[in-house]
Amino acid sequence: MPSLPSSLEEVYASWDSAVRQKDFKRGLLVASDGYRLATKKKSHADEKILLYFIKMAVQELLKGTSNQAGVEEGEDVCSFCCRSTEGKKAVGGPNVLICDECIRTAFELTLDQGS
Repeated sequence: MPSLPSSLEEVYASWDSAVRQKDFKRGLLVASDGYRLATKKKSHADEKILLYFIKMAVQELLKGTSNQAGVEEGEDVCSFCCRSTEGKKAVGGPNVLICDECIRTAFELTLDQGS
């Protein structure tokens, strides 16, 4: 079994890089390794986030493309799910956007942490 990343911060940075490059195969591997690390560290919140990343990478790969399907060049996309933000509420900062669906998912994950 390959060695685990040294930190969850490293995992999230690698995930961000893979998604920005639309390399969902690498994203799947990064998220899977991150999930193993989060499990080892007993970080349940990170486990849930990384499972969401795994699901997202698999969905993109099942589309038969590693590109953002249906997204036009220059169109704003969510930095987390890579879907167009057109017709959605989104918030962001320099070089990053998060859509209302990903905000809702993150909120639900944080609520689960409290239980």
